[in-house]
Amino acid sequence: MKRWTILGTVTLAAASLPTPALAQSTADSGSSTRPLLIGLAIAGVIFLLGLLLAGFGMSGGTSDVRSRLGRMARPVANKGWLAKVPFLGRFVIRAEEEARRRGVLDAVSSAVERAGIPMRSGEAIAAGLGLSALIGISVGAAAGNALGGIAAGAGGVIFVVVAIQALAARETRKFDEQLPDTLNLLGSSLRAGYSLLQAVEGVSKESAMPTSREFGRAVSDIRLGSTVSSALNGVANRMGSVDFEWVTMAIDIQTEVGGNLAEVLQTTGETIILRNRLRRDVHAMTSEGRISAIVLGILPFGLGAFLYVSNRDYLTPLFDTTEGRVGLAVAFGLLVAGIAWIRAIVNVEA
Repeated sequence: MKRWTILGTVTLAAASLPTPALAQSTADSGSSTRPLLIGLAIAGVIFLLGLLLAGFGMSGGTSDVRSRLGRMARPVANKGWLAKVPFLGRFVIRAEEEARRRGVLDAVSSAVERAGIPMRSGEAIAAGLGLSALIGISVGAAAGNALGGIAAGAGGVIFVVVAIQALAARETRKFDEQLPDTLNLLGSSLRAGYSLLQAVEGVSKESAMPTSREFGRAVSDIRLGSTVSSALNGVANRMGSVDFEWVTMAIDIQTEVGGNLAEVLQTTGETIILRNRLRRDVHAMTSEGRISAIVLGILPFGLGAFLYVSNRDYLTPLFDTTEGRVGLAVAFGLLVAGIAWIRAIVNVEA
């Protein structure tokens, strides 16, 4: 009951927001609905936040003893924190089922795991769609235009996808940068007389994130019955690291034909260090081209937004005439082709 009281208090606080501007602007026919839409959007956001805060401790009216017994009786390892919130659990499950039906669940799970986001795939999809919906509602209410709200919501979806991919790429880059030190630690442990499993466990305890997290998962997989080779291959697949795929391949070959694994790991680490050095050199030499691509890609949109705000009549023929729309389509196609061309020139595989 206390939790519902908190939720009701938050909702009442959102509903009791001061609206003197709305009362004063009712006489203006052009802008009378915009403050109302903004107030409703803010109230909706506050209500959802209050629902999330109040839903963490809800147990459907059962007592604390029954909820504790329920947690012991039912496995909750497959449910994340967002799926436990009332009114959102079904949406999370439905989103995960829809992603599985469309065949994108594995890709979403891999991206979320690689990015280090503490969510399941269904929760990430639900959170991304919810955030995009809130962005669309807020922008649509502020602009008083439903089409603008839809465009903002679609942009929110794209932003979430790009952000997750950027986080995943950053984690992979950090993992690759830590890989030479990881191989040195593995080789030193093997020379000290430890087994490969003990060396992997030592890496999971001594390394930094994300290496420690991924090797910790590998140790857990091994304890559940997986082999060392398959567990390390799982790390390479999750992180998308080509360099670590080389390491797992070297370990597989050494397991089959025998040899000094510590020396193999040391040689592989030195090779990776040289490749990283060459990759950084190439990245520095192609920096001018990449900056040019960024500037040329942003400049048309920035200049168009400035002209739309400062002198909207100047851009009206581009949107109201057939020749203007054709010109915009051709210009956008040439812009995309130019950016793709520059990326093809500056992306050199080292």
